[in-house]
Amino acid sequence: MGTLYRRGRNSKKSNWLADYTLHTGKRTSRSTGTPDKKTAAQILAHWETEEAKRASGLVDPVAERIGIQSARSIAEHKAEWIASLKSKSRDQKYVNKTETKLQAIVDHAGWKTAYSITPESVEAFVASLHELNRSNQTIAHYVQAVKQFTRWLTRTGRIHANPLETVTKPNPSSDRRRERRMLLPAEWSWLQRVAGDRAMIYELTIETGLRSGEIRSLHPSHVKHDAKQPYITVRSSITKDSKQARQYITKDLSTRLASRKPHTRQVFFELPDEYGMAGMLRGDLAIARAQWLERPDFKDEDHESDFLVSENDAGERLDFHALRHTCGAWLAVAGVHPKTIQTVMRHKTITLTMDTYGHLFPDAEPQAIEKLGCILRQ
Repeated sequence: MGTLYRRGRNSKKSNWLADYTLHTGKRTSRSTGTPDKKTAAQILAHWETEEAKRASGLVDPVAERIGIQSARSIAEHKAEWIASLKSKSRDQKYVNKTETKLQAIVDHAGWKTAYSITPESVEAFVASLHELNRSNQTIAHYVQAVKQFTRWLTRTGRIHANPLETVTKPNPSSDRRRERRMLLPAEWSWLQRVAGDRAMIYELTIETGLRSGEIRSLHPSHVKHDAKQPYITVRSSITKDSKQARQYITKDLSTRLASRKPHTRQVFFELPDEYGMAGMLRGDLAIARAQWLERPDFKDEDHESDFLVSENDAGERLDFHALRHTCGAWLAVAGVHPKTIQTVMRHKTITLTMDTYGHLFPDAEPQAIEKLGCILRQ
């Protein structure tokens, strides 16, 4: 049985408080919002009736919550989702980009509440991006953001079911706008010669497969020189898969890194943003190629060569991210097991590793058949 009471010195003017039992059996107190006792009693009676319905199963608390949540604005849900991402220590840059992509879809579709979200409105947005000649990879990032949002809405009991369950991301590999090539071992010696201090950054990237953002975030304490096999750690808030990474380096590189004075206590290297890093490598490649063309054994046809060019005739680019690609490619050429390469490159699946580097593995079929023959002849 519920009760009404007041608190404070001016209790005659204050609102009545109601104390009653929830359907869970727990007692609760809340303000009726009125100083009139008769009205307060009616409000209390209504609350107790609703709790009785919930206790008897006439009202589904989950459905009731969804009904309340579905009436809230998209802006409220979006703000709470972004707060949820931040609470999981996601990289601020990732959170900002994800929020921007979701807002672009919301604005295009004109969604007001969670139940405004439809597959058709997302498909219309995708079509608008195709008209703007956006790549499949770019479009996939937008679709991923909105599907992540609707999965969260469903998981947190804000809508009954995910309305975008049937929406699929376009396949980036079917529309490659930026093919990359590996740096050739012969090119490395020329690049290393002209890069000066930057050569250590390039070498570190090739040895570890770290992404440009991970290199920029490298803290002096992240380099573990004293380990049996030196390694570098990357914080989970920086990595693409949100997992802390451990990337091994050679003892030689570790020694040289240890002798190098970090830029600051917080940052190992002084580096520009991702676009500046790409320009940095292009500049070094141009200088290295100029020196290569001036070598004593230069031939006229060398001008037509793709050696040390930032983009070859096939449209394959040698940008900073290509140094990460070089890590996996050189390991494949060296005959390293695909599962090991998957671990080093931090690929989610072995399929991605094989699709990227499978053509570079040494031809193993003849040796495999010979081994079968040996077994058969035993």
